[in-house]
Amino acid sequence: MKVLVSGDALSPVKAIGKDGTIYDVKAITADGAKLDVKGASRSGNVYNIKAISANGEQMAVKAISPHGLFYDVKGVKFTADDKEMDLNGAAVRAHVKALPQVE
Repeated sequence: MKVLVSGDALSPVKAIGKDGTIYDVKAITADGAKLDVKGASRSGNVYNIKAISANGEQMAVKAISPHGLFYDVKGVKFTADDKEMDLNGAAVRAHVKALPQVE
């Protein structure tokens, strides 16, 4: 999964196939609703990844390990350029990673 380059206020988070196909990434609520996942804000080299509800509410996205540990899902940049790289034809802004939570 990657945060893609976009002119929108919220950067799209997508999966990119080997053939360049761009796949939607969705968050699923407890009641089964599917929410868009976006890079909502940036703090230095880290994009805050959020699930966006129908009314625009932003909710944190978490990853859960097989052992039940929670991780924050973030977009990470390794260069100062707006475009980090091209991946199978898609312009990538940041790499999506699950990072340990900081207390």
